[in-house]
Amino acid sequence: MKKRNKILFFTISIFLFFISYMNSYANEKTSTFPKEMTITIGKEEYTLFCKLDEFLKNGWKLSERKFNMDPTRTEYWYEVRYTLSCKENGTKLIPWGTAIRTLEKNDSYLEVEIENRSDTIAKIEDSTVEGILILSKHIKEEVKLKNGLSLQNFKLEELWKDGNPQKYPFSEGWMVSPTDYLEELGCFVEYFHRAVEQRPQEATFYYDEKDRLFGIKIYNGVGGNQVK
Repeated sequence: MKKRNKILFFTISIFLFFISYMNSYANEKTSTFPKEMTITIGKEEYTLFCKLDEFLKNGWKLSERKFNMDPTRTEYWYEVRYTLSCKENGTKLIPWGTAIRTLEKNDSYLEVEIENRSDTIAKIEDSTVEGILILSKHIKEEVKLKNGLSLQNFKLEELWKDGNPQKYPFSEGWMVSPTDYLEELGCFVEYFHRAVEQRPQEATFYYDEKDRLFGIKIYNGVGGNQVK
């Protein structure tokens, strides 16, 4: 009888754990950040992930210029990211390959991280945008995140107050990793990140030596082969 009770107790425990896990997973699925991974450039709004075509339809075009915008990355890293997964002189991506590209419009420039979410070689234009990096010195339009934080009109107290994050993170489960590159690179970086469906979501803020925000990057790797 005692043995049967132990087996029953163990079975019920496993069942309750499974229900709890499924509920937490469902909550995570319904409260995921992609709907908030939105950036506004001038009057244009982009929610990651999205097709590169959304930018191209708004007048952006693939640029021949390479600015290597991320101050924490080397030229070698950029060279690899521009070429590693590419075919046909950089015009196509291998299946599930990723790359960095510069977009330009009206003398404004930004970097996008793209992925070919298909099982065949595809044109760069048909890829999916997972990440956007914008520096104030390369963009003319005002840049805002979904929570209202502005690249050009940024106030530090909107992000932090008494050591607590104010407008980031948008929901639970986020961590922040501040990194001081002031001596070697002249910048300070705050990196907000979390994992959903074992894929990363990120928001990165770049500051100069006077705590002025000069760059914003957002990234959303969630979604697998789902493309909007």
